[in-house]
Amino acid sequence: MQRQALLERLVNAGVMTAGEAVRAADAGRRPAAQPSRRSFDSAQVSLLTSSWTTVTKPIDADIRNSLRRLRARSRHEAQNNDYVRRFLGLVKTNVVGPNGIVMQPRIIDPAGNPDPVAGDAILEAWKEWGRKGTPEVTGRLSWKMIQRQFIETLARDGEVLIRKYRKWSGNRFRFALQFLDPEVLDVNLNRELQNGNVVRMGVEMNALRRPVAYHVAISKPSAHGDDYVFNGRRYERIPATEIIHEYLPEWVWQTRGVPWVTAGLLRLNMLGGYEEAELVASRASAAKFAVYEKVDDEAPTMNPGAAADDEQAGTFIQDFDSGTVEISPEGYRLNLIDPQHPNSAYKDFVKTCLRGIASGLGVNYNSLANDLEGVNYNSLRKGALDERDVWTTLQDWMVEAFCRPVYEDWLDRVLMQGEITIAGKPLKLERRENYLRVLWQPRRWQWVDPLKELNAHKVALDQKLRSPQSIIREMGYDPQTVLEEWTEWQQQLDALGLTMASDGGDMMAAQENTNEQQQD
Repeated sequence: MQRQALLERLVNAGVMTAGEAVRAADAGRRPAAQPSRRSFDSAQVSLLTSSWTTVTKPIDADIRNSLRRLRARSRHEAQNNDYVRRFLGLVKTNVVGPNGIVMQPRIIDPAGNPDPVAGDAILEAWKEWGRKGTPEVTGRLSWKMIQRQFIETLARDGEVLIRKYRKWSGNRFRFALQFLDPEVLDVNLNRELQNGNVVRMGVEMNALRRPVAYHVAISKPSAHGDDYVFNGRRYERIPATEIIHEYLPEWVWQTRGVPWVTAGLLRLNMLGGYEEAELVASRASAAKFAVYEKVDDEAPTMNPGAAADDEQAGTFIQDFDSGTVEISPEGYRLNLIDPQHPNSAYKDFVKTCLRGIASGLGVNYNSLANDLEGVNYNSLRKGALDERDVWTTLQDWMVEAFCRPVYEDWLDRVLMQGEITIAGKPLKLERRENYLRVLWQPRRWQWVDPLKELNAHKVALDQKLRSPQSIIREMGYDPQTVLEEWTEWQQQLDALGLTMASDGGDMMAAQENTNEQQQD
């Protein structure tokens, strides 16, 4: 009413027209507009999300604050947790394998034609350098062993730090590698330099965040080797050209790597504690024990000879032998204590936890848990293919990040020193680009059902969908080597007047028919 009276006075005074007064009165009667609720549900702040972070910060801030603890816990689990040791074994076995990632030369001459002579000379020198005692400064590792330690360190510690010695006097190639513990890159070394560079967690970078040097703590191992001892936190600045610092980059502006088991560390630790508790409880359950309960106040006191302040006063101590039955003393009742462990939910609980852990590690649950219960050909093949995609991706990354750069540095040294000769003449340094034409063949795997896979390859060849070379590489072999071996074998057969027993395709067809008849 007061609003209406005010509007009437304003109209009478000529401040507003009658139409403006009507519109103003209608606006006063309308309900206030409700705020819009349109938004992302995951961005809402409520009691349910009160513990969820709402602050964005660079990934290096989290890594700097957590890396040492994460690495310490990852190493602890690698020493004591069965599943982490299994995971590290899977990484070494599937990424590197028994033969390592093999270098296969594809050298061409200045005319663009294949140059097998130069290729064989380079390959032989590379194999000689890769023998145990040559490629690594301690003399304990071969090239294959270096690859395995590289990938295991990467998975366990999150990053690998290797120093390259280009004037090493320990071998004729004057080139060797040295593994450094990533801990010597101090996460607490962060400063701005006068030249405009910045040191972040021990890594010196320019304005484009390109590493230019590494500030490695000068470490003197203690006599017992039980701790890291830095002499007054002094650092050696090593140019980036002498260091291999690799990790799997997952974030933009990431400077250091974190252990691969980071996402599952907490669950792994809790699962280990749960299994230990169940193991102890199950052992107690298997032992079974009992106590005597006094049910008659007039019953005699047990162990009457004990002193009044003796802990055994008023108690009855008795050992039971296996397979014996004892009679309860008068006035006492025997109560059997029978813990029910492991409980019925133990198996499903452990399996559920391991499935989540396996997902975080990027491996198949059946492989991690060594559990093939309930699998069939299709499920096993599907799981194997998914997991092998992970391994082949890691193999491709390792070739680009480690194998190829090491080969290029090694090639530069041997070319400058003239260590590889053909007919008494060293290979020419100006042909370096041609000598870099090499392929890297990682390990491959046997199929779940090799016969079905071979038949599929045969159909693909018949339909011209694949080449023999691609199939041979997929099986982990070098097509050139296979062709040379077949040529040599055929020559030996011809020299002896022998022929192959039967055609391989006929053998596969016959075996397939046999399998179908057995199934019928």
